[in-house]
Formats: sequence, C-alpha cells, structure tokens
Amino acid sequence: MPHGRLGSSTAPFSDAANNIFGGGWAGDAVAVAAIVSGIGALNGWTMLCAEMPYAAARDGLFPGAFARLRGKNDVPVFGILASTVLASLITVFSYTRFQDVFTKIVLLSVLTAVIPYLFSAAAQLYWLLVRGRASLKPGRLARDTVVAALAMAFSYWSIQGSGYQTVYYGLFVVLLGLPVYIWLKRDRGEYGETVPAPAAAATGARAPETPPADGAVRRPWADRAHRLNPLRHHH
Repeated sequence: MPHGRLGSSTAPFSDAANNIFGGGWAGDAVAVAAIVSGIGALNGWTMLCAEMPYAAARDGLFPGAFARLRGKNDVPVFGILASTVLASLITVFSYTRFQDVFTKIVLLSVLTAVIPYLFSAAAQLYWLLVRGRASLKPGRLARDTVVAALAMAFSYWSIQGSGYQTVYYGLFVVLLGLPVYIWLKRDRGEYGETVPAPAAAATGARAPETPPADGAVRRPWADRAHRLNPLRHHH
C-alpha cells in the first residue's frame, strides 16, 4: 500500500489490514477491535478521573466533596460528574481554538496523566536511593532503580513529545489547582506544616484509627496531619 495513500487515509489500520489479507473482512475485524479497545480505555479513564481526586480529597488536598462515596459500592459520584463536565468544557473549547481537535485532546489527556506518573517515579527513585539499601537485596534494588529511572525518562519524553502548545495548555490546567490548595489551607487556618505544641504531646493519645469519643467524624486532613506529625499521638 503506498505511503501517501496510507497517510491520507481516515482508517489506516483497516486499510492496511485489507491490503495485507485481501477483501474487506480484515478491516472490519480491526475496526471491531478498535471499538472494544476504546470501550476498555474509556472505563479505565473514568475510574482514573474519579480515583485521583478521591485520593487527593482523602488527604486533605482537594475539596471534601470529592471524598464522598455513594451507593452500596462506594462510588465517588461527584468526582465522575466533575471530570465529565470538565472534559466536555475542554472539548467545546478545543473546537473554538484547535484545528485537530481529537489529536489535541488526546495529547492533553496524556500530558495531564503523565505528570502524576512522573512524580510517582521520582518518589520511588527517592525512596530507593534513601532507604532501599537497608530494605532490599542488591539485585532487586538495582532492578527497581533502573525501572524507576526509565519511568522518569519515559515521562519526560512523553511530555516533550506532546508539543509546545499542549504543554502550554497542560501547564495552565495543572496550575488551576493552586488556588484550590490555597483555599483549603485558608479554610483550615493552616500555614505550612503544623508543628505539635508541647502541651499536645503531653495529653492523652489514641490510635490514629480510633474514632473520636464524641462520635464526630474525623476529617481526612486530620489523618494526614497525624501521618506528618506522628509525635502528636504519642507520649
């Protein structure tokens, strides 16, 4: 199949399959496989868009509405609805700004998903270099270090390959979270990390998973404060 014809085709994989195997059945099979793959990817992205805000809200880094679970299966409904509305707004905006809408949306989605992967790989590499020697065998330490370094390199490569315009809009989307973080800190009256007072260290403590005696619900950011300052809960 000529390269020019393949490049201008709206369904290059189906056309290539038909050219290789002959007839039209191969292209139809590739189209069905693409539909199944798209449905699976949609389910995965839906769960990802709901789980990330839920985890951030549970740690006190996102509005508490994203941490609320509904139904017998504990579904973060608010996160799913918010991500759906945001994706729809981005689509409408893209039709007014971008020429290749689908390509730009895909690149922007990849960029915003790669950034958490980059931080995760960096955190893993940091842990391996600081504490890995005392916890892992040399062979496993070397393997995990190489995997974490390759994951970071791949993340950087994916960001660079997204294009300058996608990186520009992606950075703008990421920076939209800063006002939300500032608002949450202001609402709790926090500035930086909370330093335990001497009087608090001398009072009686309870286990971090023990519910308050008065029956009040523990806020997610209180659990995060305990993890950052464990001495507050010990004599």
